[in-house]
Amino acid sequence: MISIIVKIFNEEKYILGALNSLISQVSVDDEILLIDDGSTDNTEFIIQDFLKGNELANFKYFKKTNGGPGSACNYGLKHVSKDYIMFFDADDELSPNAIPNIKEAIERHSSDVISLNKEFIKLDGTVNKSSYSLEYNKVYGQEVIPKYLSEITSLTSNVYKKEVIDRLDFDFLEIMIAEDINYLFKAILSANSFVYIPDTYYRYFERENSLIHGISDVERNLMVIKSVEDILDYYELKQEFDNYQIELYRVLFLHILVFPIVRVIKKTKSDKKLQNDLVSEFNEAFYKNQNRFTLDKKTRKKIIKENIKRRIVYQLSTKKMMGLLNYLIK
Repeated sequence: MISIIVKIFNEEKYILGALNSLISQVSVDDEILLIDDGSTDNTEFIIQDFLKGNELANFKYFKKTNGGPGSACNYGLKHVSKDYIMFFDADDELSPNAIPNIKEAIERHSSDVISLNKEFIKLDGTVNKSSYSLEYNKVYGQEVIPKYLSEITSLTSNVYKKEVIDRLDFDFLEIMIAEDINYLFKAILSANSFVYIPDTYYRYFERENSLIHGISDVERNLMVIKSVEDILDYYELKQEFDNYQIELYRVLFLHILVFPIVRVIKKTKSDKKLQNDLVSEFNEAFYKNQNRFTLDKKTRKKIIKENIKRRIVYQLSTKKMMGLLNYLIK
């Protein structure tokens, strides 16, 4: 029924939590593909002990040379055999009964994409739950794609029909960050039906080291530019750019300007030169790609002003007021 691709890299602290959340609810008609992207800690030994202790034929372990999360997903897709596909991070979990709820939705609707709620568990234990402006158990067509570009922006909180994945004309970008939004935002153009189900959560845990996977912050964050520009290129290639200009402009603003700059400020802290250099790179990319859009100035300003906190980040970053920006982000 469902192939779950678990991408793994040095997750010795968290992998058992992920495995236990899956083993308690999957059945023999599912498969769990554990793609170890070259872990150098004790992850492999923990997984092997888990598999031996539980005698799980449908849990399959693969170890490959390190290539990043996109590479791990591409590797996993070569081995899927079920009708639906889910992508899963090895330091996250599923809520109880998530898989049975997904299967019920598959049987009832047979939609191309099935979307879950999302729980975000912060370091202090605070839990924030997602809330989307869609009706539960209503089957939508492509008119809902703007919602996926603006609200349901997580690759892992969706389940995809294999037929949709099979007809895609691209693979995951093999970069270290933002490969997930790149894949999701392009893949949804090939889906024709979508359903959003209740009482089912993909549980995302904030981790202190979640942004560090053996690559410098400079290289890592600049990969976001490649990811977003590739999304814009793809929509132009498919002649869909004009249909989604407002949503794509929001993607450009948030994912090239706001979110990366927040990450940069948090991770570089005292290195003012590095902060300024990165902010300059993001600003340059933002303004360069603005030229693709024919939106009027009023519409662009409306998108930027949608959220006052994001507007503040935008204004301070373009003026390079890093001290004040640092203070606000703390």
